[in-house]
Amino acid sequence: MKTKALVSALAIAGLAVSPASGDVILTGILDGDLSGGDPKAIELYVSGTEDLADFDLERAANDAIFDFSIGLSGTFTDEFVYIVNTSDLDDFEAIFGTTGDFANVITSTSITGNGNDAFRIVEGTTVIDQISTGGVVEYADGFLYRVDGTGPDGGFVIGNFTSGSVDGLDITEYAATVPFGTYAIPEPASLGLLAAGGLLLAGRRRRNG
Repeated sequence: MKTKALVSALAIAGLAVSPASGDVILTGILDGDLSGGDPKAIELYVSGTEDLADFDLERAANDAIFDFSIGLSGTFTDEFVYIVNTSDLDDFEAIFGTTGDFANVITSTSITGNGNDAFRIVEGTTVIDQISTGGVVEYADGFLYRVDGTGPDGGFVIGNFTSGSVDGLDITEYAATVPFGTYAIPEPASLGLLAAGGLLLAGRRRRNG
């Protein structure tokens, strides 16, 4: 009876801490320094399953207000998605490839700027996540990348991003420098709890055996 009660309690606790739905997280932004200032790209991580048609990517150009909306599309599950400037697609594919997560590409002529534009993901009127605040946090000829296990933040949390430079790099050096595709979400707390419960039960069986 005690064992059944413990298993039931762990199952209930696991459900209580499991994520209720998916998230769309802004994980990185790149402002290249190749010819024409490309490639310019934004990385999203879709945690769980989400239809990106339910969201918009908004841009605030040159430290201005968010007044430009970029439509998204496609349903993804636990995958990275890249929004790439249409004219930069060839360079993006030459650097990162076209397989796995890097096959998930949405092109837009509106992914522009000079390293001081801010972007945010919105669902209706709700701000889900944001990267950069324009002139306050610049990434010209470089990138911003999210710290593992953080986000979505609602607004922009500067401490949840690291920055780096691609200034002067050859195209063959970009992939080793820009950490696209490396963001990791934390293991759901429920999995750790259930694993601990399994160890506890195993220990009890050994003592009672």
